[in-house]
Amino acid sequence: MDMNGVIVPKGENAMNERCLNELQRIVQETNCRIVLSSSWRMSSFATEKIQIKLKELEMQPLFGKTPWSGKRINEILFWVESWNNYVDEETKSWRPSKYFENFLNFFTTSKETSFPPKQNFREELLFETEIKQEDKVILTSWVALDDEDLVIPKSKNNVIQTQSEIGLTKELADQAIAILNRA
Repeated sequence: MDMNGVIVPKGENAMNERCLNELQRIVQETNCRIVLSSSWRMSSFATEKIQIKLKELEMQPLFGKTPWSGKRINEILFWVESWNNYVDEETKSWRPSKYFENFLNFFTTSKETSFPPKQNFREELLFETEIKQEDKVILTSWVALDDEDLVIPKSKNNVIQTQSEIGLTKELADQAIAILNRA
């Protein structure tokens, strides 16, 4: 989920109650968990503000954050594609999928990335995606809420695009609920 343009409409400087109520409705009607893909995930202060608001609304805390590569589409697809392959049942440790390894190799060696690869990028990404065994869930459906036009070829039916100035509406929340409940 993105924040700016989804929960914080353009021109506003705080989380919009109407948008939050629609998000809460999505969570209640689908029992989904929230993974943050917004630039807000890069700030511990902003992430904490989200956590506080979720708690106020009696929603579960953020389930995770997508890694940062500079291209949101890649970040979302990485998280979705690698999710169900993360736990080795025997050792109870995280086992990266082939997609994850390819992602890491590309973003730690490619000259095409939009940021200079950090020396410890691999370790940071592994830390960011570390999930406790008790939090393991099977990903059966997903939806991306964003104000950007996310062109995801195989997953275009999983994207809900908001209008930046309006944010999450009842109609868009209904669409998200339908997508999440179709599994």
